Amino acid sequence: VVQDENAVKPFYTENEIKLSINDKSESLIKAEGKVIFNGSGKLELYSRQKHAVEAEQVIIAGGNLIIDSDKNGISCGSLFFYGGNLEIKSLNNAVKAKYNINIYGGLMNINANNKGISADNNITVDNGYVVLNNAIEGITSSDIVINNGYFFINSSDDCINAQNQFVINNGMVSLNSRAGDAIDSNGTLIINGGIIIAAGAASPECGLDSNDNPLIINGGFVIATGGSTSLPSPDSLQNILILKDAKKSLKNINLKIGEIDILNYYSSVNFETLVFSSPDLLSNAEIIVNNAGYMDSETEFFGVKFGLINDNVSQYGKIKINSNIENIIIQ
Repeated sequence: VVQDENAVKPFYTENEIKLSINDKSESLIKAEGKVIFNGSGKLELYSRQKHAVEAEQVIIAGGNLIIDSDKNGISCGSLFFYGGNLEIKSLNNAVKAKYNINIYGGLMNINANNKGISADNNITVDNGYVVLNNAIEGITSSDIVINNGYFFINSSDDCINAQNQFVINNGMVSLNSRAGDAIDSNGTLIINGGIIIAAGAASPECGLDSNDNPLIINGGFVIATGGSTSLPSPDSLQNILILKDAKKSLKNINLKIGEIDILNYYSSVNFETLVFSSPDLLSNAEIIVNNAGYMDSETEFFGVKFGLINDNVSQYGKIKINSNIENIIIQ
């Protein structure tokens, strides 16, 4: 399907439509202007040698859009995702934008052999669900801002990579990198709120990597694990605890203030560094650090388990929060 330069091509359906192409010269749906997807039905696109959707601007406002592509699932100048269900299986990039990607709601479910969601300029997410089951890099752009939403990303390299700046204001973010950083920002990395669980790979990879640029944690519930970490800025407004174990034997961690648990964290693999920040991490509080054998009544949150630890624990030691950043090495 090819549109002329000034046309707007709307795809509105309440039924089920399947389109397929096996042509290396043309994308399945191509427009010089806009392509708009809307409705309550299902549209399935199968493109074997070229992109499934190629346009200057792609707008998705509803319906079920299923894409299976040997090239990019969506190749565009800008993408505006307002709602609906978008499923992409791509042998290259799932979504590649030359300029910007804006996500306002809906569900994205992505499997990609290269990058999951990528834009050259910026990516802004106000709400919605992003489930990225597999990619080399999950979300990449120059500037990335997450204002809200739910993110579950598994990748072989960096889960989220920002070339300039990355800001999280709210949302639930679960990241697991098998061989890279969970979050890699080549500029300032700011966390103002939300629930962030960032599991990076072994050293030299990090849960939080700002590459010697400011790492600022002002709020939220933050757990970051990996081989190392960037050091948070003293300008951070929320207290931060960093635990390092040269033996790389950290796995099941319990933190207490008195008899109150402020963190029960279980990992399926050992790690060397833990970064923890929470409103419960109070100044002048004495933190008891325990190594827990296993957990009772555990709940799994996309690969990360939380729950009540059993009584079979060994104590690493006690830490007093004397400054807003406590960097502790466990012997």
